[in-house]
Amino acid sequence: MGVLLLPGCSKKKPEDLTKVTKADIAKPTAIISDEEVQQFAEDLEQALADRDAAAFRRLLHLDGMFYRIFPKTKVDQHSQLKDAQAGWKRAVETNIFGSLQSFRVEFLRVVRDADGIKARFRLAGEGINYWDVLLDRNAAGRVCMVDFLDYLAGEFVTDGQRRLMQQLMPALLSGGVNAAKGNAEMRRLKRIGELSAMIRQGRHAEFLQEYDRLDADLKQQRTLMYMRVMAANTVAVNGDGAGVYKQAVDAYRREHPTAVNLELMLIDYYFLGEKYDDAIKAVEGLSRRVSGDPYLDLLIGNAHYAAGDSAKANEILRKVIQAYPWEQAAYQTLVVMAAAAEEYETVTELLIAGEKGAGLQWEIEAAEEFAGYRDSAEYQKWKNRK
Repeated sequence: MGVLLLPGCSKKKPEDLTKVTKADIAKPTAIISDEEVQQFAEDLEQALADRDAAAFRRLLHLDGMFYRIFPKTKVDQHSQLKDAQAGWKRAVETNIFGSLQSFRVEFLRVVRDADGIKARFRLAGEGINYWDVLLDRNAAGRVCMVDFLDYLAGEFVTDGQRRLMQQLMPALLSGGVNAAKGNAEMRRLKRIGELSAMIRQGRHAEFLQEYDRLDADLKQQRTLMYMRVMAANTVAVNGDGAGVYKQAVDAYRREHPTAVNLELMLIDYYFLGEKYDDAIKAVEGLSRRVSGDPYLDLLIGNAHYAAGDSAKANEILRKVIQAYPWEQAAYQTLVVMAAAAEEYETVTELLIAGEKGAGLQWEIEAAEEFAGYRDSAEYQKWKNRK
């Protein structure tokens, strides 16, 4: 939430923005070819690779994005919202660019559906995500991002912003606010900002404690429920709070049984619950949703490994490193399996391949699973090579 509204003094009561729904938002109508979508994708990937914020900014249609929250004709009636637009754009531009920096972003395909023309990207890093970037043309005719569907969040970013504002500041948006209501809503907005900062700063256990102190209506707010799942997931992965994570996911599933982000959410849910067949089904469901992505074999291979089927895991993960030689996680699992099977020549092969293909810096000198390898001639061969 980057928008702060204060009570205005307009004589004419502005239109009630709490009544605006997604159906009131005009869809992009620009004619954009597949070649133009692919060029946009190349430009976006290059801007991220170069860490070029200025080049990335030129790919954003931030005015168009703002008017997908509330239509321009309605925003113009709210002077405070209009005044806040510039600050909102700066915050969103920074947040989008920053959030993508921690991922390897790769264009997958052009998507044409009821929303409009989209470029689908895979985001690989600490976990996996997908973005469907909705495209339109800016005033200069350039193809730009006007919105994006974040698969982890389960919705377009503008839909989430609209709902959050409508639920947290109804008096301010309706135009009939008094000082007491306005101040109360501003305090709620400030509280949401503090909770969001906890997530960004990695203070996940603290977030969960503060979430439990929220009023009942805020606990049911979709964005906060999603943030609760993400915080609980991190706490559970670090070895504590599995029960809290299960509660968070189950609550989200009850409230949003058809959400776009369920497959991504359930993959971790089933892995942590050691239900590997269910995890594989969730991965397959995600693959269908994104119209196929061989990279997801990484998760399927890891599920087979966790389930004890090393032969199947090895077969799948070998294909992963052939297709995606930069994927460190696949090498790491394969090396551990080879060491456990005392296939030390294979261990050396994979150590070298991981260094070359994925830039891995192995630390095996003290790891218990490599004790046998360290006693072998292959270990000295690898050490001498280094």
